This record gives sequence, C-alpha cells and structure tokens, in this order.
Amino acid sequence: MHQTAIKNDWKKSTLGEKAYEKREIHQITNKKEEFFYLGLEHIEQQNLQLKNIGSSKNVSSSKKKFKSGDILFGTLRPYFRKLYRPDFDGICSTDITVLNAKKNTNKDFLYYFLASDKFINYASQVSYGTKMPRASWKILTKSEWLFPPFNVQKKIGIILSNYCKLIEVNKRRIGFLDKISQSLYQEWFFNFRFPGYKDIEFENTKLGRIPNHWLAPLHKHIDFLEGPGLRRWQYRKNGIPFLNIRTLIPNDINLSKVQYLDSREVERSYKHFLLEPLDHVVSSSGTIGRISTIQEIHLPLMLNTSIIRMRPKSNKVGTWQLKRFLQSSYFQKQINAFAIGVAQKNYGPLHLKQMWIVAPDEKTAQLYEKIVEPLEKLILNLVKQNKNLLKQRDLLLNRLILGKIDVSKLDIKMDDEST
Repeated sequence: MHQTAIKNDWKKSTLGEKAYEKREIHQITNKKEEFFYLGLEHIEQQNLQLKNIGSSKNVSSSKKKFKSGDILFGTLRPYFRKLYRPDFDGICSTDITVLNAKKNTNKDFLYYFLASDKFINYASQVSYGTKMPRASWKILTKSEWLFPPFNVQKKIGIILSNYCKLIEVNKRRIGFLDKISQSLYQEWFFNFRFPGYKDIEFENTKLGRIPNHWLAPLHKHIDFLEGPGLRRWQYRKNGIPFLNIRTLIPNDINLSKVQYLDSREVERSYKHFLLEPLDHVVSSSGTIGRISTIQEIHLPLMLNTSIIRMRPKSNKVGTWQLKRFLQSSYFQKQINAFAIGVAQKNYGPLHLKQMWIVAPDEKTAQLYEKIVEPLEKLILNLVKQNKNLLKQRDLLLNRLILGKIDVSKLDIKMDDEST
C-alpha cells in the first residue's frame, strides 16, 4: 500500500487493473514515409511538456506506435519524470512505454497519477540497472494503490488538465510573440526597412551591405564578461547558484540544473560575476551560441566558465536589439568562424573583441526599443506565468492524487465519455 485515503470509497487496486501497455511495433523500412517521432530527448524533464518533435526520417530500427491520447511514459531513468500525452499519432523510442486506461479508469486521471511524486519515486526504487536504471512495466503493474471512484477521477483529471491547457496556450503565445519580434529585427536590421530608410545611403561591409556608419566593433557598444573557472571542490549543496550550459533554455533559465557556491565565497571573490535583470547570457563552449535572458525570478545567480554575460553600453544598441542580434546570423556566423577546438568548440573575450555589430543611429535604436519592448516583456511575463502554473499544478497534483483534497462535491461540468 502506497497511499492513505481520506475517503472510504477510495478502493485498493493494482496498477495492472487500471492501465495496460500498448505494444504495436513499427518497423522503419521506407524512408519516404514520414511520421512524427518522439524520443526521450524530445520530452522535457519534470514538466510534462514537449521540447520539440522529431521525424521518422531521422531514425531507424523498430519503434513503438502511439495514438493521440495515449500516455507516453519514459522508463529509462524514471526519476526524470519524462511523461507526455500527445494529441497526434506517431512513433516513439523503445525507451518509452505506451500506455492507456482500462474501461474503469479515467485517462486524464491515470496520466497525472503516473506523474505523481509518489508513483515516480516508487518506479525509481524498483528500477533495475545501475548506470542506466529502467522501470519495468511488468513489475509496476503488480503495485497496489488507492484509486477514487470514477467520477472523482474525472474531476481530478479536469482540474489538472485545465492547468496544462493554460500552460500550452501560454507557450503558443510565447512562440507567436517571439516570431513577431524576430521578424521586426529582420525587417529593420537585415532588410533595412525602418522608418526613414529611403533617405539612407548604404555601404559594403564585413557583415554585408548595410547603412553607412552602422558597422561598429562589438566591444564598443557591448559590455561582455566571461564567467570564472570554478572547481568541483568549490561546489556546495546550497548557497548562490551558478549557470552551466544545460541551464540555458529559450527565454528562461532551468534552475533545476544549477549548482551552488558558498555565499560568503561569492561575496569575497566573485561578486562582480553576479547577474542582473535583463542581462543576456550566451554559451561559449560546447554547444555555442545558446541565448537566455535573466529575470528577477532567477536571481541571485552567478556566471560560470563557458557562459558570457552581455549588456549594452551605448545608446546605439538597446537591450532587445542586443538579444535579437545575439540570436541572428550576424553573431552566430561570427562565433562559429572564430571558435577553436575540434572535439568541443569554444570562443572567448579575445574573439569577441574582433567581432562586429550592426549599431544604428541613436534615434533608430531608441525607436526600435520602444516598439519591441512591450512584446519582449510580455514574453518574459508569460514565461514567468508558466513557471508559476507548473509549480501550482504539481503541488495540486500530488495532493489530489493522494486524496488530501476532497473534490467529490465540487460542481464541475463533465462530458459523457466513459474515460
């Protein structure tokens, strides 16, 4: 028994009585056929969200088939909590178990039950293998749990699904706003169709044909600082978090992957490496050119080696123009051209001092910032909203699955579907 129920009508059942595994195999033989493909690399850790979607054209050998509404449960290292419920058909890695609910179980409830801390911890405990532990569905089916009546399952599923829908809507809005802001940068600083462009003369430069006097050394307009080289013996279990390449994700920082330095050591030796709101950080080693923007919710936070902090230091390059420049081919091509190393590419401040930036006149720069700032700040606010929604969903999820919150009397509109 793994739970304590608050209601007498919660009944004990094995997981195998509530869910079943789907074992339909797809053998990839025809590369002309294309299907959506999901591997563990496409599913975010912990968040029940997708990073992106792969293609069957890029994989080989046998894969598992899944249908829209199936539950995909990552059995390799189950503590990563890689679960997803797609709204499309496709194929997936054999490290993913494809599941669905039996007739006496609500599909949404089952999905969130499998994502609960209690179940993930159990799946991790009974996994086999040392370096690459795997959960066995056969073993998991024999575990006993308390399940609420079907109508309570549906209510719990609806409540938690609504959180996921809000998160998904925000992600789409972020993607849409991101494209608008990128398009504006492209229009103004690649196509050079900005207010008053017809009166501007152009010249050929290292970055292509651009308006006269817009080409400038990067260091003239950008203050950049590379993080210190930290050693493992300096790491602590808590204190001031510092970045690494894995923490950098679009428009956000993954704070679950940070490590820490003692706060007294930071105050004494590394204070100047502390980050501020709206700093941009970019990776300079390994996967070079990853960009993230720092928010207040990320702080305190410190640089580390292989991460470079960027700040505007002139009126010709604003915060948001800098962000889009760092993402643009202007910058990405330069860092790839200057990067050294075979196994692992890297560049640093010495290379940045030799790079160039498109720096318009102050009037154009300030007008651009005025136009895009509301879009960029809305993106950051939506990112912040989603972080809060994820925390609220998971807190509620674990209490609902354990029966610590009684929803049986809640008036929730439910459809007539059996599952």
